[in-house]
Amino acid sequence: MNFLSKIFFGFIELLFYGNFWIALCALSLFGQTEWILTDDIQFGDLAAFVFSSTLFLYAAHRIVGLQRVQKFTNKGRYLVIQKFRLHIFAYAFLGGVGAAYFFFQLPTNMKLIVIAPSLLSLGYVIPLFGKDRRLRDFSFIKIFLVAIVWAWVTVALPWFQINDSITSEAILMFLERTLFIFAITIPFDIRDLRVDKDTNVNTIPSKIGIRKSLYLSYAALCFMIIISSYLFATGLYSVSVYYGILLSYLTTSILVYLTPSQDHDYFFTGAMDGTMMLQFLFVILLSFLVL
Repeated sequence: MNFLSKIFFGFIELLFYGNFWIALCALSLFGQTEWILTDDIQFGDLAAFVFSSTLFLYAAHRIVGLQRVQKFTNKGRYLVIQKFRLHIFAYAFLGGVGAAYFFFQLPTNMKLIVIAPSLLSLGYVIPLFGKDRRLRDFSFIKIFLVAIVWAWVTVALPWFQINDSITSEAILMFLERTLFIFAITIPFDIRDLRVDKDTNVNTIPSKIGIRKSLYLSYAALCFMIIISSYLFATGLYSVSVYYGILLSYLTTSILVYLTPSQDHDYFFTGAMDGTMMLQFLFVILLSFLVL
């Protein structure tokens, strides 16, 4: 491997395993909701809190989770995480400091709305339930917890920052985002079948098999198309938003289809997580192309 290749892959590993990529994905979906609601992206204190807290939580998750998968730390992503664990500690600290700072910059009503997903996320990461158990260690709960928290953070938070009341459109948008995260999380559960089996965590793929799990992901994507079409008909989604979201669902469905044949973590951490950022980019780019 030449010098430039080392620099490139070093940057990729920093981006992925330093958890900056997933934090950017969270920021992208947050910004997408702001754009849908206001035709503008502010990226103020609340967005900074979302980025910082995501960086902290995913870094902490890697640190805590590493202790549960010691037999797998000699290969793949766990080897990289083990190698750079001190860096990840540093990023977790920086993310935690940033999250605390921006939390106290928020108005009181937003602080209250932020508390619930923050507590659920901490329970997902930190073993609070005896015998080193986290919320994610309870069978079948982690995929639903991840989907709901991500929808809360990337739909409910920007919605309440802009609006004072809950509407049917807000509920449907929340459901659509929940289903999207659910659809892209199933491939991760397929990837983690061996690890989850070793740690005695049952997941949807371990219960119904890989093929049926993929069908479930496709079903979620199809249901999202129905919701998106309705929100387009109501006027909440503009033409560019609607086609950008549909294009992202098509791309996501292709990646879901490819899941069983993939074993490199760049596919999951890079491409599958990247569908969140891709949806944001489709929506923004099409807004400049669609009249």
